[in-house]
Amino acid sequence: MVIAMAVLTSTAAARAQQAAGRERAPWDRTLRDEDLRIKLVTFGVGDAIHEYWGHNALMVEDASRGVSSLYNFGMFDFGPDMLAEYLQGQLDFWVAVTPSQHSFEFYAAANRSIRIRELDLPPARRRYLAERLAWYARPENRNYRYHHYRDNCSTKLRDLINEAIDGQLEKLHSDPARLTYRGHTRRYTEHDRVIHFLLVLWMNDTMEQPIDRYSEAFLPDELERLVDATRYRDDDGREVALVKTAYTVFEARRPPTPFVPRKQWPACLALGLALAGLAWFLGRNSRERRGPRIAFGLYQAAVGLVLGVPGLVLGLFLLTGWTVTHWNENLFLTNPLTFLAFPVGLMLACGSRRGESTMRLCWSTLAGSSLLLLALKILPDFDQQNLLPIAVYLPLNVAFALVYWRRAAPE
Repeated sequence: MVIAMAVLTSTAAARAQQAAGRERAPWDRTLRDEDLRIKLVTFGVGDAIHEYWGHNALMVEDASRGVSSLYNFGMFDFGPDMLAEYLQGQLDFWVAVTPSQHSFEFYAAANRSIRIRELDLPPARRRYLAERLAWYARPENRNYRYHHYRDNCSTKLRDLINEAIDGQLEKLHSDPARLTYRGHTRRYTEHDRVIHFLLVLWMNDTMEQPIDRYSEAFLPDELERLVDATRYRDDDGREVALVKTAYTVFEARRPPTPFVPRKQWPACLALGLALAGLAWFLGRNSRERRGPRIAFGLYQAAVGLVLGVPGLVLGLFLLTGWTVTHWNENLFLTNPLTFLAFPVGLMLACGSRRGESTMRLCWSTLAGSSLLLLALKILPDFDQQNLLPIAVYLPLNVAFALVYWRRAAPE
């Protein structure tokens, strides 16, 4: 994703680590089995970009002492190399152990819900899970290479719970998911129209591949639903519910995340047609008159900056480890050629004639490739769900191309 999903902010991470240093971890080998509790903690969505997907952790509790800690797989370093590593798909996350009460206070202060599921596991399985978490928290084991959908804070917990019940979680939930990766990404981001559009633009057709319910648990809320729906065979062969008790520590006051993504293409088409109409209007008389020429050049520069930078990034993604962005159909709609309108548009606004043929070629190429993509959509291999980018870019590309061909036509 364009952002790191479900992580604490650097300030929260620092505070949590400091607090953790003042509180002994609740589990060690001397803890009696009857006093050991394992709980899944789900934190709701927040206001910052990296909080849009929520967060989760596993809580290990010593019931005799009333002490508990969270094992949190969502930590990363906000250092100078973070952005470059993230954009290249090479960002390492790590595990931290933080005191539960301190973390709860932090999330409640941020108006993020806190829900807890105590796992109904036999003593040996609880101890196994606690030992595995302690192993992951060691300095030599805590780092892992982050992946937005396959290896994040939630999938780590999912896989550990699955291990603790001998793979039954995955077997029981191998049926088809209700949404694809793209569907889930859209419903969690549609309240932020810019981020929502960028993610739809930048992610390729691997986002449309069918997934199962187990894979859906890359999201904290979906993992919570998964454990709620699970009944597994315990050591005595009895079928028991995985969740023993469930309760809410804090309920946030915020709109719920939509269960399915809403229809967005009409608004995108209206925007695309409006932008295209403005391009045609400004370009009609821009060759003969100074004022319209300046306005048309500045408009192209603005389009190149606002809509061209995402296309430039889309092209650069081919050089990174982000497999979910490679060979994206949307390169037919926007690419570094769109960004070229930024500098050349400024040149045209300043009276330069040298950029005229360049922009005619660029817009003609983009219009042709956009129309080609539209035709290719009848083929099964072109199955990427990119109606939103098509609705915005195609009308605009065609409008600019028509303006330049009209200008080039003999009187």
